[in-house]
Amino acid sequence: DSSGLESINVLGGSYSFNDNLSAALYASDLEDTFKKNYANLNYTVPFSDEQSLNVDFNIYTTDYDKKAYGKSLDNTIWSLAAAYTFGAHTLTLAHQRSTGDAGYDYGADGGGTIYLANSIQLKDFNAEDETSWQGRYDLDMASFGVPGLSFMARYVAGDNATLYEGTTQIADDASRWERNFEAKYV
Repeated sequence: DSSGLESINVLGGSYSFNDNLSAALYASDLEDTFKKNYANLNYTVPFSDEQSLNVDFNIYTTDYDKKAYGKSLDNTIWSLAAAYTFGAHTLTLAHQRSTGDAGYDYGADGGGTIYLANSIQLKDFNAEDETSWQGRYDLDMASFGVPGLSFMARYVAGDNATLYEGTTQIADDASRWERNFEAKYV
């Protein structure tokens, strides 16, 4: 394997308590690299046939192997998103925060996939000490007679990020942002 992965142990699972509440818990040990834990809690409160509130919480903790990194490092990153749906419209507000001695590291255990609210098209807002907020609007055109067509617009802003290029720190207390517009037909 070109990434140098020798072995990884993964244990976990997900469970739906009912139609409105689900949870997931996973742990992994990537040999001589790091140990990670992931948890998710997702809850939907239906107000009526046309209105609901969904709350989605995700968290990762990473403990880096001292032998591999030369020092003891850790990272905790979490996100909380609340999405209010009314008819064809959904408004989402999300907050994400990374803390610890390093930013979130994908490593050889999954490439570039993380389940966080502000892990979006170009940036994941997962740098060391980074805090980010998202505002999002979705429109489902099925209510207007065009099933499968949807539109989305979002803006995410992050600050307090410590950025690196390789192992060299290039910015401290950096701010960055991203906006996306999407039309999709499925």
